[in-house]
Amino acid sequence: MRRKESLSHIRAVSCMAVVVLHTFFAYFGFVGKDTVSYKATVLIRNLMFWAVPCFVMVTGALLLDPAREIGYKKVFRKYIPRMVVALVAFSLVFLGVDLGFGFTAWSKDTIPSFLKSLLTGQGMWSHMWYLYTMIGLYLILPVLHAFVRSSDRRGVGALALILLVFLSVLPLLESVCEIDVGIYLPMITVYPLYLVLGRVFGEERGREGGGRVDGGAAASSEAGTETSGKRRLGSFILLVLVFALGMSICTLLYLNKDITKLRELVTDYSFPLTVIGAVGVFGLIHALGGKNRVLCFIDKHAFGIYLIHMIPLKILAVKKPFNPYDIGVWFVFVVAVGVFLVSLLVTYLLRLIPIVRKVL
Repeated sequence: MRRKESLSHIRAVSCMAVVVLHTFFAYFGFVGKDTVSYKATVLIRNLMFWAVPCFVMVTGALLLDPAREIGYKKVFRKYIPRMVVALVAFSLVFLGVDLGFGFTAWSKDTIPSFLKSLLTGQGMWSHMWYLYTMIGLYLILPVLHAFVRSSDRRGVGALALILLVFLSVLPLLESVCEIDVGIYLPMITVYPLYLVLGRVFGEERGREGGGRVDGGAAASSEAGTETSGKRRLGSFILLVLVFALGMSICTLLYLNKDITKLRELVTDYSFPLTVIGAVGVFGLIHALGGKNRVLCFIDKHAFGIYLIHMIPLKILAVKKPFNPYDIGVWFVFVVAVGVFLVSLLVTYLLRLIPIVRKVL
């Protein structure tokens, strides 16, 4: 139960971070690029890049659990249909929003263009890429699950290390050093790495096993567990600090020096610092444990919040009823909180409908 609750906390915190990320991204064009406010906006946005990887890590922690039964029958009956229904339904909703608010005009090409966008993922609202990615991850999930189930912790750790090197570290070196490494893995994106990392760092920690032990041995074991827990907590805090410092330096460097290549590296989810940040935040929240009812409540509505929050953001960004920078950068956070609460409320109301609840 402790593990399940900590994963709920991670997903809830990640959901809030995604809303902050997208809110600051939506307001890029509201302030001059040479201003301190613009640089602060980009920096805050970049410091939230751990959020989506943490979502994927939670999926890996839950669905790569050897105790679960994960086969293609379950994937095609449960997981993929949910993503497909959400993709189609909300694509129609977003088309309605675009037409209703005048973001696009109806024409004879509207339906063909919509169907093409739905199939290819091109031209859809930007955050919908996540649903396409999850469908792809679900397709390889039974294969990864079979490996995890038949392997020990060292084997899973070795797989995570291999994926880290080939999907994160080597792409960075190839870009920086302008070389092509001949050996490569036939894995298209970095996201399988996050699935495996979720399994590696999402296990329950603490004493395992049964049997009776004497008082001295029990006390010694408990003290050892506590010391180990503190070390893990300290390690994850260090990773978060490394991510925050490194991401800040890289962001300010590419903004001040106008380094396009560095900007492209920093804003890619395969960037090693982003991997470090995702592992740090995931591990930190997981290690803290506890139970927070608010976070668990948010977690139940996280998928809906993710899908819905872009609607108010797009309206605010395109219609421009006000400029938050007239008050200050901090007010963008206020907007993010407002967008989050509105999205939470709408999701809560929609989930009162039984059919909708199955999707959201």
